[in-house]
Parts: sequence; structure tokens; C-alpha cells
Amino acid sequence: MKQGRNMGFPDDDGRSFSTKKSSAITLNPASFSLRKKITELIQPLLLSALTRGLEISCRVWPEAPDTLVGDSDCLDRVLGCLLRNALAYTGEGQVFVRVTLEEKTGKDVILKFAVADTGQGLAPEEAQSLREEMNRASGMTGRSLIQAAGLAKLMGGQLNFESEPGEGSTFFFTARFEHDLKPVEKIYPDVGFSAPPDDVLDEVSLLERVDNNPELLEELVILFNESLPGNLEDLNRTIADKDGEALSRAAHSLKGVLAHFSARKSYWLAALLEMMGGQNDFISAGDVFQILKEEIPRLQTVLAAVIAELEKG
Repeated sequence: MKQGRNMGFPDDDGRSFSTKKSSAITLNPASFSLRKKITELIQPLLLSALTRGLEISCRVWPEAPDTLVGDSDCLDRVLGCLLRNALAYTGEGQVFVRVTLEEKTGKDVILKFAVADTGQGLAPEEAQSLREEMNRASGMTGRSLIQAAGLAKLMGGQLNFESEPGEGSTFFFTARFEHDLKPVEKIYPDVGFSAPPDDVLDEVSLLERVDNNPELLEELVILFNESLPGNLEDLNRTIADKDGEALSRAAHSLKGVLAHFSARKSYWLAALLEMMGGQNDFISAGDVFQILKEEIPRLQTVLAAVIAELEKG
């Protein structure tokens, strides 16, 4: 079992904070999209969660404005630290990111960011020691979580947590921003992805779709198998060409086909590719595409078995 988070707490993404005192560090405010920032934080971690069967989900409350003025890199470091370490200490279950509006006065807003996990939690003595270190944090030295506590103070908030042994932990902090009232070109939706289901398809839903008709299902499968090479080639080409918009279109098209078969895991993977196209994440998309190609033959085998059972019955 891994040690508690206040003992050997994993480092963040490898970027080192300055060792200067906090008084020498200044924030660099600029306009940014809150939901885009969170999407960019979560997306690179999805594959790791996928291979471990973990769920990552996120909810940004509608009341929280999207276009903010603040130091997005500072937010990235604090929230990213909490998210990566929650995943590191969660063996099964989920990690949930929640963003809520705490206060709004004119153009000033205070947002609360919380990262909850279903990991091992902290023993009381570990929690006490960690809380004391976080309360003393003022500079950017020390382990990643202590550094995050110092950065949270720079953003006008404070990092804190709740934890019970065996029950998981929730780390949270507040931060102050300005609400940028200028219109933005694209509003990023709330992002949330869970681990894909283990079952290849939902057979009950599939049989309802085809009214238990083996001939109809067989016709649909024939059409699917005929169009599949072209669908996969489109995905492969758009990833190689690094054409995010075309990748999203190709993935959306395949997703629609898979929905006809209630193909749960393949559909999940196609939806993930569609999102990655929107974010131009072609490295992760290539990995997901390989997983999808391995999953499709499983789907074809199960569909053939369902048809055979219908014909018997």
C-alpha cells in the first residue's frame, strides 16, 4: 500500500516552481476560458484512467462564468496537482472535479474548486501533519501539494481538505477572478468522462431496436461491416493529417452507427475520439484509435452470436 499523501506525496507534472519567496512572485492575469482550461487538464489523464478502470468526471456549475481574467497557469498548477495526485491514490472508483460559484460582486467572482476521490484516505495523524504544513505554506518550495497551497494563497484563496481513512479525500480551494464580459468564440461544455463499460453492447436495448428480428439485425450488421473499413480509414487519416475538425466529424459519424447496435464500449471510445478532435490532441487520439480497432472485432463477434441466438429461437 502506498504511504499517505503527506509522506512522499507524488510530484506534479514535472514543472518546478521557483524557489523565490512568494512576495517575489507575481500573478500574470489574462483572459481565458474556465471550461477549456479544465478540459485541457482532464483530457491527458483519460487514457491512464481508462487502463485502470477509473472514472473521471467533472461538473462546472452553470452559474460559474466561463470567460475569466486571472492567472490560468497558476490555476493549472494547483488544480492539476490535486487531480493528478487524486488519481495516484485512487485504486478503484472515481475522481470527481467540481467547480462552483461562491461569490459574485460586480465583475469580481470567487470560485471554489474541489477534487474528490474514492482512494485510501488519510489517517488522523497524517491529516493533522499535512494541514499544519499547508497552513504554513507561503513560498514555492517543498512538495507539490505544499507548493499548491502557496499558489492558492496567491490567488486569494486557501487550500484545504477533508479525509477519512478508507473513505477517500476531498481537496478544495477558492480563487478570485474577474469575469470578462467580452463574448467568446466558443463556449466549452462541461466535461465528464467515466471509465468505459466492460460489456461490449447492451443486448436488451439492441433487441428492442430490431424488434427481435434476426433478418433485420443481419442486414444492419452487413451494412456496418461494409462501411467499417472506410470509417476506420477516415479516422486514421484525420489523425495522421492532424485535422481536428475532420477527426471529430469522422468519430461522430461512427458513433452514430455504433448507437444503432447499442455498442457501449465502442461508442464510448468513438465519443472520446470526437472530443480529442475538438481539442487537437492527436497523440492521445492515436492511442484511443488503437484501442477502438481492438474492440471492433469483439463487437462483430458478439453481434454474430446474437444473430445466431435469434435464429435458433
